[in-house]
This record gives sequence, structure tokens and C-alpha cells, in this order.
Amino acid sequence: MQLTRNIKLVLLSFAAINLALVVVFVSLLTVQSNRQQISELRDLGATIYQQARPLDGFELVDQHGSIFSSDRLRGRWSLLFFGFTSCPDICPLTMVELNQFYQLLKQAKTASLPQIVLVTVDPQRDTPATMASYISSFNDEFIGLSGDAQSLSALAAQLYVAHTASPAAVSHDGVETAEHEYTIQHSGHISVINPDGELYAVLRLPHRDRDLLAAYLQLLSN
Repeated sequence: MQLTRNIKLVLLSFAAINLALVVVFVSLLTVQSNRQQISELRDLGATIYQQARPLDGFELVDQHGSIFSSDRLRGRWSLLFFGFTSCPDICPLTMVELNQFYQLLKQAKTASLPQIVLVTVDPQRDTPATMASYISSFNDEFIGLSGDAQSLSALAAQLYVAHTASPAAVSHDGVETAEHEYTIQHSGHISVINPDGELYAVLRLPHRDRDLLAAYLQLLSN
């Protein structure tokens, strides 16, 4: 009787050890899988924040003259890029890649379409009408936001976007250019906002349509 009891205890001990080993093995596989996904995303220029970051409320104006508040970032994924309509290089190039990414995602029909939002860093020149003309040259489904300098800067700060206007340029004959002729240096990353309206990830330069597609699909499956 005592022997049978001892055997049962031994068997229970082995079962507990086996269960613990299974838990450890599954945990290691999960960690390895997460590390692999992080590595793959990094190769695609994407980084997920360890903890999604809530955004403070804001109100800007879209290209149709309607209020665009932080509430409109809820319920679906959004990709926010900061730029300006007079930008000579990074902005139009990024908008082209975003449009191509958007078309690829439409064709794939495997995931929900995100909001693509361009936020201006040039409130002096970029009015809703200016944004409407600019956005329509890439994709009418995209959103272009403008507003007052303080509101735009506050949102930019939340998304870690740096921007600064250059001083008035001086021509070769020593005459300053017109006041409206200036450029703006700004961060080129794309902020990924999750359906809870939180900053979830960042997509770094250079932006390529197929890398954006692969990164976006991985972010959705994470």
C-alpha cells in the first residue's frame, strides 16, 4: 500500500516536472517568435513601442474644411506623416510610396485599409484649399490636416516630429528672398496609430511601398 502511494507521488512529481518543462518550452518559443518578429520589423524600418502611448486631444481642419479631432483616430488604424505642400523632395516621394502601398493593400484584400493622414508643418502657407489640391494629386481618399501653429506643434511633439523653418535665404546679389519663400526641415518618419487612438509604432525612412505593406500586415497580426 505504501509502495503504491510512493509510486503515485513519483508519477505526480514527473507529471508536474513535465508540465513545467512544457511551460518553459512554450515560453521560449514565444520569446523566440517575438524576437524574430521584432527583427523582421526592424529590417522593414518599423519599431513597435513597448507600450502604446495615448494621445492628448486635438482639433485640426481637414482639406474639406471639417474639424478633425483625435476622436477620428479611433476605430481603425491610421498612418500619420508630417510634411508640407511646398516640400521639394521627401514629402512628395513619401506620398507616392504611401499611395502605392495603399493600392497594393487594396489589391491584396487581406487587411483593413488605414487612414492615410498628411499633417502640415507649414500652417502659414498650407490652408485647407492648398491641402485639398495637394492631396488630390496623390489620392483623394487621403486626409490633409492644417490648423494653427500651436495645435500642429503640440501634435507633432506627441509623435516625436521635429520641424524648423529655415531663415530667409539670401540670393547671390545679396537680396533676401520674399518672406513666403522658405523651407522647413522636419522628421520623415510615419507614425502608426492603433484603433484605440494610441501611438503604436513608427515607420522610419526610407519609405518603400512593399516594405510599408509587409510592415503594416505584420503590425496588424502582432
